[in-house]
Amino acid sequence: MGANTNIPWATDTWNPWIGCTQFSAECANCYADELDRMRFSKTLDGATKQHPIRHWGKGAPRHRGGEETFNAPIRWRQKPWVCDTCGKPVSDKARVTAMGACLDPECPGSYQRRRVFCGSLMDWADKEVDDCFRDDMFNVAEACPELIFMFLTKRGDYAAAYIKDLYGSEPPKHFWFGLSYMGAAPRLDRLANMPGSVRFLSVEPMLGAAELFYLGTGIDWVIVGGESGRNARPCHVEWVRNVVWQCQEAKVPVLVKQVGSNCLTYEATPDGWPAGTELSALAGTDERRVRLNDPKGADPSEWPADIRLHQFPAAYSSL
Repeated sequence: MGANTNIPWATDTWNPWIGCTQFSAECANCYADELDRMRFSKTLDGATKQHPIRHWGKGAPRHRGGEETFNAPIRWRQKPWVCDTCGKPVSDKARVTAMGACLDPECPGSYQRRRVFCGSLMDWADKEVDDCFRDDMFNVAEACPELIFMFLTKRGDYAAAYIKDLYGSEPPKHFWFGLSYMGAAPRLDRLANMPGSVRFLSVEPMLGAAELFYLGTGIDWVIVGGESGRNARPCHVEWVRNVVWQCQEAKVPVLVKQVGSNCLTYEATPDGWPAGTELSALAGTDERRVRLNDPKGADPSEWPADIRLHQFPAAYSSL
């Protein structure tokens, strides 16, 4: 995958390999697992519809991408800025206009440093992965200091040990390390104590209220979002609002990705929501479902104004 990803906190997704193992109950509706089951398991590594090869689960082989995929960032580094509206990347010659107006006079967008999410179809700290895959991935990322690499994992223990063993206390400044937060507070220790210029939490899918520790003293950025899809589990807007409040109190930037396909609220009336918002009571509860037009709940114009935040770490603009 390349530029123009639909993930709002990244500009590119990079998957040096495909495959993972479900880590916890939060992984139950994993879109990447479903995509592998429906597509990749029937088309990669000699697999067919009659004889699929799954890449998910313990003992399952991980599919390593070809050289073009594995080395994609080497190409992207030649144009390390991308317009946030038209998606067109530009070379370093446009650096003087970075974060300014798009060079295309017809486009209202502005430039941003390319943020590469690694990866949307894998977990880089997956213990089932051959170590040579992981080592080669970091070698490629090291060679591309013009880009920001966002390494997100659910496996904080292994990730922290691996990074400290590989880089000591000073990993490359263009590496950001993130942890998918599932509500187990002790796991935040691993991220808070991990070296790195930016350490972030991905509180998604948000399936309950979350108390965030180490904000501002080890956690530099928070992403929050509800689950999407046909079987999306509920996400209360109050849970999202509470994360926003915690971040604001700690002066930590927060990016609200979406409120999910199954957005609920405890509010009795739609006061504070955009005009026309409908709340429908759920029988036998004090909850109400919020009727949204966007299937993922990803349109900020449909949210209460106080959670429409799309912030990035200060380090983003200083690299």
